[in-house]
Amino acid sequence: MDGNKQEWLTVAEVAEELGFSRSTVYDWIDPADGSAPKLAAHRIGGSWRVNRAALDAFIAAGRNVPEAAPEAK
Repeated sequence: MDGNKQEWLTVAEVAEELGFSRSTVYDWIDPADGSAPKLAAHRIGGSWRVNRAALDAFIAAGRNVPEAAPEAK
């Protein structure tokens, strides 16, 4: 691969690599509650794409670790 090219992954590729559903990855990219995205992505040709470097940083930061379910009080 050319050193100047960036690798862009589809949501399905990210989901498969991390072992999560596509809906989970979509929620990281574009949270339904309006909160800030956990995973940086861009719309390319009408589809979400994740840059390899952004995914690597996301993994390194441990953001792909499932959060504990909130406990009832």
